[in-house]
Amino acid sequence: MNARPASVRFLDAVATAFGLVLIWFGAMKFLPFEATAVGRWLSEHLLFGGLPASTFPALTGAIGVVEIALGLGILPGVAIRLRRYAAAGIAAFFAASLTLLLTNPVWIDSMGGFPAIGAGQGVIKNLAIAALALWLWARLSMREFEARRARDLMRWGVALVLLWIGGMKFTPVEAEAIRPLIETSPFMAWLYGVFDVQGASNLIGVVEILTALCLLTLPRAPRLGAIGLAASALTFVATLSFLFTLPGWQPGHPPPVIGNTGQFLAKDLPLLLACLVLFVEEVRPRLTRSRRR
Repeated sequence: MNARPASVRFLDAVATAFGLVLIWFGAMKFLPFEATAVGRWLSEHLLFGGLPASTFPALTGAIGVVEIALGLGILPGVAIRLRRYAAAGIAAFFAASLTLLLTNPVWIDSMGGFPAIGAGQGVIKNLAIAALALWLWARLSMREFEARRARDLMRWGVALVLLWIGGMKFTPVEAEAIRPLIETSPFMAWLYGVFDVQGASNLIGVVEILTALCLLTLPRAPRLGAIGLAASALTFVATLSFLFTLPGWQPGHPPPVIGNTGQFLAKDLPLLLACLVLFVEEVRPRLTRSRRR
């Protein structure tokens, strides 16, 4: 029996990691604290805001069922047609969640609202996550053109997160918001020994913005793009480390139970997968061709 092609193994590895994250997030929806958090978002939503608050726990559970079903649906071993449907469903799910940007508490009222983004920082990550799901659908459907477009959207989605959140780092509100993350991290706490709170935040903002700009040079400048991808991946790894150093687990619950803060941090797992996809399919082939020439 022939071994599976490397491209298929890579696709399955990404799908497995992505699916497990969705199952994890979906399982959290059945916990009482999550129903309260989701209810705050839905109460301000254009479509759900008129519903009685008593319906929010059931809606939260329904969202959890959808996330778990979609996560299971993209795992290797499931029929290919079902995996395609699941990938398309995940893309639609995260694209629809972008409508949460039209609600509160997305924006920071004390800073005049849009574009000063607060809780919505987790929402804007969903663009890149939806693009990752589109890439899975395209690859499972063997649609090369759509896979390229999905990678373009992935790149812009990751860059959007870095540019927007990086820009917020220059504000006192964001500098104070990340202070607990930085001062509890053994990898980043040294910044406060060199800079004050705002200065450390400014430095992080500069790095994030420069990272995004390097990333946006793809596919024209693969070497510079590779630097941007590597820096993006390191940024997301650093963010994920806060799950353990903050820690990001829901107070009063053991790991792996996570609430709003933990899920915001854990969303960088799919973003890290997006960086890996961009490296494997955008950067590595171009660098290989360049070396051959």
